[in-house]
Amino acid sequence: MTNSNWKSILPYSYYISWGGYLNGSTANLNAFADLGYNIVHPIPGSSQTEPFDEPEFDQFLDALDEVGLYLMYDMRWTYKNLTALSAQVKRLRSRNSLLLWYTADEPDGWGDPLNATTLAYDAIKELDPYHPVSLVLNCYNFYFKEYTSGTDIVLTDPYPVATNVTWSVQWNTPCNTTYGDCGCDNCIDLFHDIPRRLDAYKDYQEWLGNVEYQGPQPLWGVPQAFGGSEYWSRAPTAAEEVVLDMLFVNHGAKGLVAWTFPTTMELQEVTSQLAKVLTMDQVTSYLLGANAVQLDVSGGNATGLDVAGWNVGGKVLVSVVYMSYDDYDGRVEVKLSGAPRSVEILWPTVTNGASWQVDGKGIVKRSLVGLEVSLLLVEMQ
Repeated sequence: MTNSNWKSILPYSYYISWGGYLNGSTANLNAFADLGYNIVHPIPGSSQTEPFDEPEFDQFLDALDEVGLYLMYDMRWTYKNLTALSAQVKRLRSRNSLLLWYTADEPDGWGDPLNATTLAYDAIKELDPYHPVSLVLNCYNFYFKEYTSGTDIVLTDPYPVATNVTWSVQWNTPCNTTYGDCGCDNCIDLFHDIPRRLDAYKDYQEWLGNVEYQGPQPLWGVPQAFGGSEYWSRAPTAAEEVVLDMLFVNHGAKGLVAWTFPTTMELQEVTSQLAKVLTMDQVTSYLLGANAVQLDVSGGNATGLDVAGWNVGGKVLVSVVYMSYDDYDGRVEVKLSGAPRSVEILWPTVTNGASWQVDGKGIVKRSLVGLEVSLLLVEMQ
């Protein structure tokens, strides 16, 4: 809320190195905002009591207010210490830039106590009932109910690019459904693992009953924007990154916070461009104003296409993600409910070759290049 008026925000940003990038650098903060990102998520130090130096962090928050960015405050090392947690909440809860709290970072991967997130959640809400609480889960399904009982927003971080999902290069062991750690839990099919993870989480929420009685907890994605160490031999390319991001969006993610910044210049450039599109009021009004609906598609090796639509006020925002690395030379048709009148291309910002066209009760394109992503605004008759 700003100036007593509510503002819709689709968070798009990164986890950001505090000591290596943000700490003491107002210039870096301004540069980060200029790239189009709208929140910051500083990665804290490992202190179990005070992860940030208070005077330095207060100066950073003052600068954050001036720049107009929002804060996602990370308590990964302190959330189980309720005394330290309470002290941080009391000190920061009235800050204008505070958007949400972040408690557990992969508690399922670390094997944190099953009640730890709930204890932290209750302690935060007693002191600050207004700001939402978030956490990220690492696993496909490891005590999902217990860990998500202590959060308002659930993030998930499958990192499928440039990793061997059947053999752990870290531990020299096999990876299967019951054993092994390959850096991407239960991942089997690269890009398809993003929709599988989000759709599974939505199923879990429905089975647990919180959809019917409380409403589903919003899901956010943590796209992979790193590589070259541990399980991952390289970082994603620009084209791969856009596919990862938009697959999260297609399957209901209401925020994206990639790991980690600074990233490669290639990824910085493409995510900056995408940020400026996804955070536009014109786009946010669809992504937050309606639930994503999977749309029927034919041609273009349909199994490699993931297409979603958001219908608001007689227009449909359509996101088309082509997950194959191979070009496709043939007709592709996305079917819509009703007759389209016109189509506006929002992404890519620069188009070459064939464009999307209105045709009967759908939109069509005569070819696709590998890893092509399109974001379209279709006006209906």
